[in-house]
Amino acid sequence: MVRGSEWGTQMAWLVVMQSVILGMSTVKIAHNLLPNGPKERTIRDILKRYNDGVKLVGRDRAKRKDKILNLQDRMLIMQMLQDDPVMFLSEIQRGILRIHGKAVSITTLCTTLKELGLTRQKIYTISASYCEWKRVLFWQKYQDCFTIEQLVFTDESGVKTFDVMRKFQYYWRGQRSPYRNVYIAGKTHTMIPVMSIHGVLDYSVFPVPKNSDVRGTNTAMFKRFVKNHILPHLQPFPLPHSVVVMDRASIHFRPDVVDLIEQRGGKVFATAPYCPWDNPTEQLHAWIKSWLKRNHELPSEVGVEDAIRLAFASVPPNYAHNTIVNCGY
Repeated sequence: MVRGSEWGTQMAWLVVMQSVILGMSTVKIAHNLLPNGPKERTIRDILKRYNDGVKLVGRDRAKRKDKILNLQDRMLIMQMLQDDPVMFLSEIQRGILRIHGKAVSITTLCTTLKELGLTRQKIYTISASYCEWKRVLFWQKYQDCFTIEQLVFTDESGVKTFDVMRKFQYYWRGQRSPYRNVYIAGKTHTMIPVMSIHGVLDYSVFPVPKNSDVRGTNTAMFKRFVKNHILPHLQPFPLPHSVVVMDRASIHFRPDVVDLIEQRGGKVFATAPYCPWDNPTEQLHAWIKSWLKRNHELPSEVGVEDAIRLAFASVPPNYAHNTIVNCGY
């Protein structure tokens, strides 16, 4: 007997979806839901309940048709989202009305999707110029030529006033939020960290100058950053901290910038084009901006530059190591 305390509604409907829509066998479903999913016998009990038209979990009794969608409606929702995962709730609503002739409220749809274990997720977006083969070559070169102890990562990121403001608040449903964020356009700062598995080695924060790229750094500023913040930590190859990993921005690979690193005995290692997720400093930038949002009053009290410095000082000791390892290095 399938008890509600053992298996929730979401797990039960996940079993039904894999069996009815995807056509998986009981053995395959049990394998997919390892290690904490139900066993084969429990899966067969869930599917029998589905075929009998009773509740999938809890006591054996028929569902109340006036309170929730029936089995056919739920299967239709799962099938529609299987065919078109980017549908709006209103489009699902119209689809049920068109096929089953049933008017369903948005609230009922939200409750049903939650019970089915379906959540609204952000679509993973990549550039049209992204090349998987070039990324494979990048990782192959890393495995053949370098070790994780040799790598030093750097990249720049712009911080606008609007980035440190919270964008959501709780308010009564159906009413517009009275809270307003006010910011001054054009005031942007740039942060450039240097990190390795031993932590955030150094960083720089400065206002964005004119004639800089979209992230707020021009060639002269980046060259100065390399001299003052990267070279002091750089050692000759193949010692630790001897390989500088950067993306393929034009300011990173100017001949004079590369010469500075190579004259110190280090090497420059470029990530694959359009692969920001392979540079762990991107996650560090996100952590800093998230910290600024959690402490959103600080930028107005001490200034954006000092607030960013306080954020860097608050980075957990093992954060850099864990981030680099999680990126695959």
